[in-house]
Amino acid sequence: MLFDPLDLAYVLICYQGRPVARAYPLPLNEPAPQPEARPVLQGPPTDYLGRMKADYEARMRQELAAIRIRPAQSDLDAPGLVALLETCRGTSLAGHEVDEALALQQRLLPLDADLVSRFLANARRRLGVGLHLSLYLAALEDQLVRHRGVGAPEAAPSRKGARP
Repeated sequence: MLFDPLDLAYVLICYQGRPVARAYPLPLNEPAPQPEARPVLQGPPTDYLGRMKADYEARMRQELAAIRIRPAQSDLDAPGLVALLETCRGTSLAGHEVDEALALQQRLLPLDADLVSRFLANARRRLGVGLHLSLYLAALEDQLVRHRGVGAPEAAPSRKGARP
């Protein structure tokens, strides 16, 4: 602010070192001028969030309708897995063996019933019937991991011609 102390008729309002406006004093005992009242808007309020949500849901329905979704695979439940493993063993599983099978199921969820039965039938043909449960579980896990394409074991380096 800039002002002349001998003439207080007005003061200069400065912004960044440059005068931008003059301010005049109000007469004593007079109320300050009131700004004009804004007109009151008539009509119902607009729910913009509701409109955005409805628009989003409509676009999602439209995009999902364009996608062809494959039918869901039949998941293998715990009793079904135990029954398939019992056919490999030729006997019923003990309590700790059932726990091992359920731990494998939890680790590899979701299990497709058709794939698991096919992989265990393959293991039964290859290994035979009546072996330790861990052999069948390892074969099943190996086949499922290979089928899913993740964590496939890399080929072991050849020892032939390797230097110590």
